[in-house]
Amino acid sequence: MRLLVVFIIGVIITGFIHSNLHEQKLPMPTSPHEALPSMRALNILSMGYRSVVADYYWLRALSHFGDKGMHKWSYPNLEPFIYRITELDPYFDSAYFFAGTALTVKGMDIKVAVTFLERGQKYCPNDWRLPFLLGFNRYYFLGDYIGGAKALAAAAKFAAAPPITGPLAARLAAEGGAPEVGIALVDSLLEGITDEKLRQEYLERRQLLIFELQLRELNRIADLFSKRNGRRPQSINELIAPGLLRSIPKEVLGGKFFINSQGRVQSSNDDKRLRVHKQKEDL
Repeated sequence: MRLLVVFIIGVIITGFIHSNLHEQKLPMPTSPHEALPSMRALNILSMGYRSVVADYYWLRALSHFGDKGMHKWSYPNLEPFIYRITELDPYFDSAYFFAGTALTVKGMDIKVAVTFLERGQKYCPNDWRLPFLLGFNRYYFLGDYIGGAKALAAAAKFAAAPPITGPLAARLAAEGGAPEVGIALVDSLLEGITDEKLRQEYLERRQLLIFELQLRELNRIADLFSKRNGRRPQSINELIAPGLLRSIPKEVLGGKFFINSQGRVQSSNDDKRLRVHKQKEDL
């Protein structure tokens, strides 16, 4: 009990110091990584109050992710925080879901998020959100369509899962990287995400998937043009014709569509495309 009291006092002092440092607006350190106690030390200090210590690191993880100054560093302490949470309390389902979303922002290793979700399924087998999110991450980030379909199929077994989950699993398995499947997945995920920063991340991913759909459809029209005229189009405006397009759609990312040297439809935002989808050359 004495050690626990010392630990709690240390936590309070640490929080007070962090609060003062934040108010003083000190310059960002060259290395934002924190030196955290090992799990062996935490197991000793927790003295049977592991869930209390897990709650402490949960608050630290949320605070760290909400720190705008840490964005450019790709939140270096987020993974260590979540690791300690799930080791101290392996049944902390919200921590796994948070890991599966927050650890997918730019600059992070997506496989770490996947690992946490897989671990979460083991300890929280009744939470449909974990296999559902695992399915999305495998599809969207890793281009693992079969793995994504299997995870979605597991989520579909839960009565609480969105009704669309089963059909999405089947379509993902059959069609591979169809962007419309990803859009439906994002729409379902958005219903359960309340953190505004994470919502913005998923809304941006939705826009990228719509962008892929636009390019697919325009290149399908370009192929029809080629069959009709015996040549590839040389200008995007050539696609405006009866049986083809009434008008060129507005590019969802704000760029412009054009015909490249191979007669394929391309965009000025081509560098933003979802390379993880292992797109075919005709996309």
